[in-house]
Amino acid sequence: MSLADQLKKVPGAPDAEQAIKEQFRDGLLDGVLRREIKKALIQDPDVSFIKLRDWALDMAEEDRDLPRRRVRKPVSAVEADTTQITKALVDLTTAVKSQAEVMEALQIQQSGILSRLDKLEAQNTRPARIPKKDLRCHRCQKIGHLARECRSPAPLSPAVTQHQEN
Repeated sequence: MSLADQLKKVPGAPDAEQAIKEQFRDGLLDGVLRREIKKALIQDPDVSFIKLRDWALDMAEEDRDLPRRRVRKPVSAVEADTTQITKALVDLTTAVKSQAEVMEALQIQQSGILSRLDKLEAQNTRPARIPKKDLRCHRCQKIGHLARECRSPAPLSPAVTQHQEN
């Protein structure tokens, strides 16, 4: 007597045929095929494991024959409305030309400004220093120094003298 026959006699033992069909169904990687086998087992629970396996293999082969994706043919040329593209190209070309003209004018203006700046830098904008021998002091009226360097006492103005007398 085989092990399968002995298991059939044990009460509560699983049905070997049903268990192998369920294990087969649960072990499938393809979810669609698993769902189809589940439906087939519900419709005909007495189907043998061999028939179920053959049916699953047939389904898998049919599924492989169908292309999963549409094969797209390479596109060699694209039709386009050339009038719109041509108009846009003309607009862009005119814009670039006008910008180039503006850039030229700005460069000319910039070179003029730079040349004037160079001339101004070349000229000494500071007045030349007067030699000390030509300087005249406003305090003592002597030549050779300025009032801030003068050693003689500051002259008293009439307003200052009146203020000091009081």
